[in-house]
Amino acid sequence: PNPAYDKVLFKGGDPNGVYHIRLVDKLGRILEQKSVSASELELEMSKYDNGTYLIEVVEENTDRRRIFNIIKSIE
Repeated sequence: PNPAYDKVLFKGGDPNGVYHIRLVDKLGRILEQKSVSASELELEMSKYDNGTYLIEVVEENTDRRRIFNIIKSIE
């Protein structure tokens, strides 16, 4: 698991690509879903409660998918 406090930043992939980000809680509910450019690859976590989340990032052009297990907590 990756710890997170207020923001999750993603790097790598095509710098000119478009990415689809989905945040899912431990009950499987989709809390946030958005499409962003590579320069905007971040997810604001401060509005969510402490706990465990899955973040799925899909690169549009290649359909390459990465899933991250995030533990959100206050320092």
